[in-house]
Amino acid sequence: MSITTPLNNRNRLKTVFSLTVITLVVFLSHMTIVYSQQPAWQLWASGLPAGTFPKMTIAANHDIFYTLVGTGASKGYVYKANTKNNQPNFEAMPVIPLPPSVTNNIQVLETNKNNEPIAGIFRGEQGEPWLFRFDSKTQQWVASTVDVSPTLGAYCIAKSPNGTLWVGGKWSYVYKSTDEGVTFQHIDESALVKAAYPCYYPSWFNYQVDGAIYGINVDANGRVYAGTESAGMVYSDDEGITWHPADYHPCLDNNASQKDSNSAMKPLSISGNCAGIGFTSDNKVIWSGAAMWTLGWNNAIGCADMKNHTVSQALGLPQYLVQAGQQISKIVTTSNGQVFLHSGGGTKIEGVGIYTSMDGVNWSAFNTGITGALDGQSQGSLAVDGNTVFMATHDGKIWKYDAAPITSVGENEEEHNSVTVTINPSATEVTLNFDLQFPADVTVSLTNVLGEAILKESSHSFNSGHQNIYFNTSDIPDGIYIAAITVNGQNYSCKVIIHR
Repeated sequence: MSITTPLNNRNRLKTVFSLTVITLVVFLSHMTIVYSQQPAWQLWASGLPAGTFPKMTIAANHDIFYTLVGTGASKGYVYKANTKNNQPNFEAMPVIPLPPSVTNNIQVLETNKNNEPIAGIFRGEQGEPWLFRFDSKTQQWVASTVDVSPTLGAYCIAKSPNGTLWVGGKWSYVYKSTDEGVTFQHIDESALVKAAYPCYYPSWFNYQVDGAIYGINVDANGRVYAGTESAGMVYSDDEGITWHPADYHPCLDNNASQKDSNSAMKPLSISGNCAGIGFTSDNKVIWSGAAMWTLGWNNAIGCADMKNHTVSQALGLPQYLVQAGQQISKIVTTSNGQVFLHSGGGTKIEGVGIYTSMDGVNWSAFNTGITGALDGQSQGSLAVDGNTVFMATHDGKIWKYDAAPITSVGENEEEHNSVTVTINPSATEVTLNFDLQFPADVTVSLTNVLGEAILKESSHSFNSGHQNIYFNTSDIPDGIYIAAITVNGQNYSCKVIIHR
């Protein structure tokens, strides 16, 4: 395997928040720190079997598993290494006993609390197995026991913080396992939603049920979200006992059988083919769905604040990035809150590739360093281990990006100012207000989230007391930026979100 190990850091910091036309979030830490950011993916592994739609998952013990949905080689293989190895040696696991009517290789891949992989497939015969667990004791794959078989098989998979496994079926149900994937029980979420919200079916597309479960994911609080083929997104807060439309107000107040076409969260119920589901660090929901074109959301990706019942169209993405189906099927978030997605499709599309965001709304392309086959056939191949992101391209290569926080290399608060920073933003300028206990030399620079310079470093000498530093933002595009502030050798980091 071919390896590169980048060193990248960013600090873990407190927050002060202010909002007007421009929002500046300031993180403070009274430490001497090293700031290092390599804005590029590094080749981590190569020589893996090539094929369409790579899939990866990472266990709690840092084991990483790799497979393919479509492969010209022998089917049923999953490959294993460990993310902590600087020179990963991917080894083929025992072959999965796929049934005769299998129609793909491996469609979904996840791990249980025992660090055992769970794999799901499509197959033509409804009586044949479609979910498999690797038994670490016998070192063999074992078919999971399922109470009701789906028509085709597993479309998506996720794991709750408590270890519960969730599978979305093709033209069937949501499936749940609380015993590490040994058994799965079906949940008819369509019937539960229809009983509680009579207006919701038929859907906006006149379907009486939600079709396939295209996407499934679980936020940090254990809320399960299921993205459907025809009825937008639904969720459960009680381990699947009850389900609700993600649209907070789907029905009319005076008639529960009629849709509220003026609901502010309507994009959540009209999205269609909702395969991509992810979360910001504060549990805002990021989702995709091609049918949002009908609302004028031409990049078909949105971010929903489920606490305040608002939705926002994603910014910074090319129009018509999502055109159909599962073009975005994996959205991952690092421990420090940076979100990544990969767009996709069966053919090359303008703008296809990896995008990153810190807030789920403002996005920027991030394909720097990847020289492999980065096109629609790589969709669904992102995986995250803490602050390290892995991306598999369909030519048998895995790329790595480390978005780790800055680490402290020393601390002596008595020799440093205790700095308080507040913010005064306007449409064209941001003012940082400093209160200094002692005279200080202060430098400030601004970069994008990839570490590329936006404003050159400026130096200032201040006496003690209240002081100001000004950013001219009139020529800076909307997006997310990082301000690096040094006060007498003590470093701080600020996240700047510009959104006019």
